[in-house]
Amino acid sequence: MLTNMTGVILADSMIHEMRELEITAASVPFGGRYRMIDFMLSSLVNSNIRDIAVVTPGDCYPVAEHLGSGREWDLARKKGGLTILPSRAGDADGKSRALYDALDYVKKGESRYVLIADANIIANLNILKLLNYHIEKHAFLTAVYKSNAAVSDGNNRRVFIKTDKNGRIINADLCKGNELYGDMLVGIYITERENLEYLLNQCIKRDEAGFGRDIILETYEDLDIYGYCYNGYIERIDTIKAYYNANMELLESDARHDLFKEGRIYTRERDLAPCLFGELANVKNSIIAEGCVIEGSVKNSVVFGNVRIGKNAAVENSIILRDTDISDGTVLNRCIAKKNIRISQISDNRGTISVVSERASKI
Repeated sequence: MLTNMTGVILADSMIHEMRELEITAASVPFGGRYRMIDFMLSSLVNSNIRDIAVVTPGDCYPVAEHLGSGREWDLARKKGGLTILPSRAGDADGKSRALYDALDYVKKGESRYVLIADANIIANLNILKLLNYHIEKHAFLTAVYKSNAAVSDGNNRRVFIKTDKNGRIINADLCKGNELYGDMLVGIYITERENLEYLLNQCIKRDEAGFGRDIILETYEDLDIYGYCYNGYIERIDTIKAYYNANMELLESDARHDLFKEGRIYTRERDLAPCLFGELANVKNSIIAEGCVIEGSVKNSVVFGNVRIGKNAAVENSIILRDTDISDGTVLNRCIAKKNIRISQISDNRGTISVVSERASKI
């Protein structure tokens, strides 16, 4: 039985703090074989939600190319299924304007409830539990948060909340400086169709760009907005540091189990050949995708498809995106190598994370 809900995923344009990757947020590779949008899309599908819109920026090709007809997610349907909605909103207009462009789509649907989510969230949620909580609380809006979240990068996109004993939000504030907070909103919201239209009209009237952020900050005192604590694995990826750390966490068996226990994560398959490991290959605690040729050493790393790591090359604590060639003798440590490049020099970085975007020199 299909759930009485429409899902709307906001596939933002490139996140400023991740601009070095030169990839739109939804299309950023994650975990060796996925894109970030796969996680929210699969969460919706696993909860029997088959009416899903992906709101894209003006350049929607990277997202559309990955999603295609939605066949891999069982969303290639005559009624409902996957709809890609290009938005006229620019980066300065924010999520509220992009959602407003999708409002006609939501209103034409037959579902009573709407789930709005950012595409850069790594989680595997049971949406039905969230819906039941929203109904039980008679909430105007329900926002998902992660408890005991610590922020050390001063990212002012993140909103932290406090709730009363019943779960109603009673205080909200933006992250400031390098302070550590507790309960952080992750960018997933559920409400009724009529409520969504009211909230968007309020955002437009006040010329507010951020949907969830501005709504929570401005209206939590006046509306019944509840927080839903998700205790499973959940990460919001909006900086290079967060991206690197989340990929490295997947090398831990407990994190992998926590992320994948609710259901399968679907993605578009590339149909590559199995991996080939040379006689001198040495691989430890790493995720290696299909199509790779490994002749050197790989430790504590995530390697995407169709990557070649040459003889006597050493890759450690790194993320190597697809179609990359790492020449013989190259040393990489704490690096993110962009896709479709050739690296032929030493890049042994033991301090901050480096993004390698061209023929690498020593960093």
